[in-house]
Amino acid sequence: MTALTTAAGIPELLHDAVLDGVTWNASAATLSLRWSPLRREIDGRPLDDSVVEIRLTNVTAIAVSYDAFARPEQRPSELAVELPIESLDPWPLVEVEAELSIDSRQADHDRSAAARTDWLFGSAEAAGRARHRVAIEGQWSPWLTTVVTVACDAITPHAAGGTLDLPTWAAQHAAWWRAWREHHVENERVAPAFDEALSGEFDAVIPLRLNDPPDSTYRPPPAPPFELEPTDAPVELVRPVRDWFEAPHALDWTRLAGAMLNLDLSIDELAKRLADEYESVTFGTWPYARRVAAWWIEGARAYVNVVGVQHQMPADGEPAENRVEQWQFDLRRHRDVWLIRSWTSGGDLEDRALDQEPWARAFRGE
Repeated sequence: MTALTTAAGIPELLHDAVLDGVTWNASAATLSLRWSPLRREIDGRPLDDSVVEIRLTNVTAIAVSYDAFARPEQRPSELAVELPIESLDPWPLVEVEAELSIDSRQADHDRSAAARTDWLFGSAEAAGRARHRVAIEGQWSPWLTTVVTVACDAITPHAAGGTLDLPTWAAQHAAWWRAWREHHVENERVAPAFDEALSGEFDAVIPLRLNDPPDSTYRPPPAPPFELEPTDAPVELVRPVRDWFEAPHALDWTRLAGAMLNLDLSIDELAKRLADEYESVTFGTWPYARRVAAWWIEGARAYVNVVGVQHQMPADGEPAENRVEQWQFDLRRHRDVWLIRSWTSGGDLEDRALDQEPWARAFRGE
């Protein structure tokens, strides 16, 4: 069997799927998740009803976890949840595109380190004894990341009043993507997402049109990628951040993978994914760290804010650019080592005089 024809493949079959609703039957210990995934008839014709219900049976525990969204600088102890979910019957959340994971070690780790976790049914101990753990993450709030975790013994897809076997679903999923390619690629009909004239089924996922391919021989300025002013940040926090800055300059993807936390991938798998991302997405920008602007440690969570310069290579007729930038790192402790769980860049810099720093002027040749 391929991955898409086993329960482990269900998350991929729900790629870009909308979670339409949830039904919780406490007496039967069954939770039903209603999704609108990307699927068609195997021959490419539209389905009369593409909805898939994922039925979770013999549920032993349900938890809801909360974390800050787009505010990695906020300590877990400072998180305020104004309207916490207190019951799943009726389902209190609106339709939203959501991500589902099954038996994810990383989801388990994230739940253990979440700013807040409420057990609506059962307990952590009961969840640990269940055969499966299903995590559903959606952006139901502009400020919070909310994850519903369901511990259960069976996961069964249903459609059109009956059981949907996974090989059939995988073939329907592939049929949708074949039709999408015909619509966008084979017909060369590539349009920006904001084009209101295009409202068809296949315009929900629009390919990126590249201008000219970047010059892969281009090299950024030879300045040290990590040269910090004196800081009181602990060495154990600085170490993975240093790897994050230096590894792309050296094209050392194994080192970068070793600085990041993804318990569902091996170091080699993560390194390959990071290398592919560099070639297809991030090539053309290089970071240079110069100051730790802020940091904290709270339990198994930590935060580091680094200010420096980001170099952008010439593109589309525009010259190369060096601009003052900040990077914010969300770190988690794993086996007594701090690793980067996620990072963001950009945002308002609190100290507008930073562009007058010697390290910033040096990048402008002053």
